[in-house]
Amino acid sequence: MLLIHRRWQTLAILLAPGLWSVGCVDDEAVFLDGTGESGALSGSSDGSGGDEEGASLGSDGDEAAPPPLATDRAAEPEFVPLEAIVKFRTATPIDPRASFAAVAGAEAVGPELHLVRFAADRSAGVAAADPIAATRAWIDELRAHPDVEFAHPNWLFTPSLIPNDPRYVDQWNYPQINLPQAWDLTTGVSTVRIAILDSGRTGHEDLADRWVPGVEYDALGEDGDASSSLQQIWNHGVAVASIAGGKANNSKHTAGVCWGCQLLNVNVSRNNGKASLEAAIRGIYWAVDNGARVINMSFEDPHNCMDLETQALPLAVKYAIDRNVVVVAAAGNAGKDAYYTSPASCPNVIAVAATDRDEALAAYSNYGSVALAAPGGGAPFVNGTIVSDGLNIDCDNDVYSQFGQSTAGVVVNWTTYQHKKQCTRYLAGTSFAAPHVAGVVGLMLSRNPKLTLAQVRNILQSTAQPACGGNCGAGLLDARAAVEQAASLPPGGDPKPNPSFTVQCSGLQCTFDASNSTDNEGIVAYDWLLPDEQLKSGKIVWAYMPGYHGIKAARLRVTDTRGQSYLIQKIFSFAQPVVNPSAGQYHSVTRPDNRFHLFNTSDDALVLTWYTFDLQGDPVWYSSDPGHRLGARWSQTLYETTWKNQVAESKIVGEVSLDFSSSSDVWFSWLLNGKRGGERYTRQFGGLGRSGVWYVPTELGWGISVQESGQGLEGVVSFPHGGKPAWVRSAMMTPSSNLQNVPLKFYSGKGLCPSCGGTKAAEEHPYWSGWMNLQIANSDSTNGLASVEIRYQVINLMWRRLQQQIAILTKP
Repeated sequence: MLLIHRRWQTLAILLAPGLWSVGCVDDEAVFLDGTGESGALSGSSDGSGGDEEGASLGSDGDEAAPPPLATDRAAEPEFVPLEAIVKFRTATPIDPRASFAAVAGAEAVGPELHLVRFAADRSAGVAAADPIAATRAWIDELRAHPDVEFAHPNWLFTPSLIPNDPRYVDQWNYPQINLPQAWDLTTGVSTVRIAILDSGRTGHEDLADRWVPGVEYDALGEDGDASSSLQQIWNHGVAVASIAGGKANNSKHTAGVCWGCQLLNVNVSRNNGKASLEAAIRGIYWAVDNGARVINMSFEDPHNCMDLETQALPLAVKYAIDRNVVVVAAAGNAGKDAYYTSPASCPNVIAVAATDRDEALAAYSNYGSVALAAPGGGAPFVNGTIVSDGLNIDCDNDVYSQFGQSTAGVVVNWTTYQHKKQCTRYLAGTSFAAPHVAGVVGLMLSRNPKLTLAQVRNILQSTAQPACGGNCGAGLLDARAAVEQAASLPPGGDPKPNPSFTVQCSGLQCTFDASNSTDNEGIVAYDWLLPDEQLKSGKIVWAYMPGYHGIKAARLRVTDTRGQSYLIQKIFSFAQPVVNPSAGQYHSVTRPDNRFHLFNTSDDALVLTWYTFDLQGDPVWYSSDPGHRLGARWSQTLYETTWKNQVAESKIVGEVSLDFSSSSDVWFSWLLNGKRGGERYTRQFGGLGRSGVWYVPTELGWGISVQESGQGLEGVVSFPHGGKPAWVRSAMMTPSSNLQNVPLKFYSGKGLCPSCGGTKAAEEHPYWSGWMNLQIANSDSTNGLASVEIRYQVINLMWRRLQQQIAILTKP
């Protein structure tokens, strides 16, 4: 092999001016920049795109000089050291490039292109021990020579992203839609939430950390526990969620489409696997109000959405559409026009048909009035019914899962009914085609969160691949093309924006300011994911922190005018303020009928009684131990009082904490029967005059909590109902030393339990009534008289206490 100095001497002779005539340039090779997210196209190492045909001319009429190679190694893709791809400008009838190849070590790699190899002992002024730097220097010298059309590194291409999940090899459906190439652009970001309206979550490990933590909704029970019922035979939602956004690269089970997105869990399914219209409507409203950017509905009803029989559904869908939420629905498995299926036929819903392994319309799939198709797999279609006979891959024997021998479907995660085995299987249906599209929309919004609904639909349809003989809308989903078009970039790419933000807190109220974020063309979107899973948008946002305990983290994602986005995270802390909490009645900011009464004891400790609702919506109360604050924080044990044989008993059910932002503004958090939660509460009134907990010394377990301030007084009576704690309350009234025949109201709060997601107002129960008499002389009184009657009219049930002596337990 010749030494490099001899090669360079020969190369210099061959490149001498005037030896070759000018040749034409057809085009120039274009390379991925290798970042795996931006998808910028580049023909030069610095991502600028290199020289293009028709490049601007300098003042002397020559083409503008190509930029030098990047010196920041972390900023450029990998290339083969000491090699370059070269195209020369000129040629002669007797092409000297043959001699060049023989003498200088150049190797033809095409009619116009050569691979030139350099040796490490000729470094063009750079230390030979650094072959990367030497290669850069060599290529810069080549580019500077007038007879070189272009020169660039011999780039190393990274294969399309392939997850390491063991069942990924069976997911034939992903290559069919060019999904691995889409993953080269993005795998999704956590600020994009995909709502799965289905059968609820199980403990499947491939989904365990994909659900938004602590934010879920059971639209049937109207509470915040959307786990799949123990009686749920068909865990359809597990399969759907595993496609839309199941975990990937964890060496377990399967890979989801948008595995970087978050999933919102909304249970709308009864134990028989069917979703009711009411639950679907509730679920849509809840998902939109809790930050969903995409809603997936993999269920069907044999009515057109606009029929008189289903006219409530399009109102809920419109609520989502009006708020720029993309709604995706399965086209249906009836083998007919999707026009006759809801919610697929609702206006502006993206209805998805199913294809099989051969990219043909699946035999069972609805067609016609659909937006596009995605893989749903093949399955027998007998007498108008799809037959579920997918192969059991690694599940236990479970007759309810209807396992068969077919591998024509798609591979999904699954949870069996009998033994709750977390496993994988084959299934087919438009139910599984829809989450492919929902996941790809998640990827599109991860690249460009400012896309409108019309833009999302247009991109999906304009990039779709021909399929189904024209019976499946625009054709087969093309994930790579759709995600790439979601944030189309100029030739040579576009620099990503540079996010930056500050955090300033006053108590628990914090300001997040991204004004210092920059971009070469301007930023159009600021998306925040703040503690307690709070989603916010805007350059400057305000948020209430969930207490002083623990580490706080904030994420900011900024997006520029071309859809380029970048996400950063910052860990922050803040000091507790000096506060002197005010006693009185506090209520939840978002659910005002959830309240607690806060009192002081004689030694200036704090004690509270919490008035809330249980899972059935019945009123229930809990009480705390008294205790002193530690700075702005107070924590105590929580008790529930029950009755057995007319005797009250208290048992520990958890703990409560108060983190005061000011004297009347607090984060109220709890651990109740194993479930954690928290809400912001503010003081309404009270803490003065006759305020306090009044009880009967001779009969523990019931009492009257009074709040008074200014010209208002309100009482809450705690009493036993069926052995459990219940409460009724009065309306606000004018304070008096002798209150007679004060009406008492029994409230129902369906969806207002501590772990529930409901926000509607509690309702007065029509069959309960009551009254109380209350005699407390003044603010200095320590005893008084009270009588109470509470009646349930349906069965003439009555709880009554005639006039009894009462005493003060706590004072403001």
